[in-house]
Amino acid sequence: MKKQFIAGIAAGVTFFALAAVAAGPGTDSDPLISKSYIDSVVMPYIDNSVAAAEKQPMKIEELSAGEVIYCGAGTELILRAGEARAIASPNGGLCDTTAGIDVPGGAAVGANHLLIIPRDDGRGARALTDCVFMVRGSHSIE
Repeated sequence: MKKQFIAGIAAGVTFFALAAVAAGPGTDSDPLISKSYIDSVVMPYIDNSVAAAEKQPMKIEELSAGEVIYCGAGTELILRAGEARAIASPNGGLCDTTAGIDVPGGAAVGANHLLIIPRDDGRGARALTDCVFMVRGSHSIE
């Protein structure tokens, strides 16, 4: 009787150990990056990012030579056509995320480079020729 009891416990332990291994990470139902993590963390982040971008699409702004576009904090700016120079502030220039640099005041704005304005302190771009900008965020043209 004692041997059967020990055998029963050993069988139970083995069963639960195999069940835990089968349901653990690395299986089709729960890969190494768990499906539950993707579903609960990554997908909501992606969905929220896409929804935010869809709420405020980029706007096309056409500037004549000599005009200035001033941008608020967090504004995204892309020069699509023409030539422009950066307008910086005493706190710094424009964040060029494409090149990974800070564009100082007076420097050429790179065509098709994504610029982000970090603060609402008068930063923007001056059109040297007729320009076309894509803009997302607060801005004014003078």
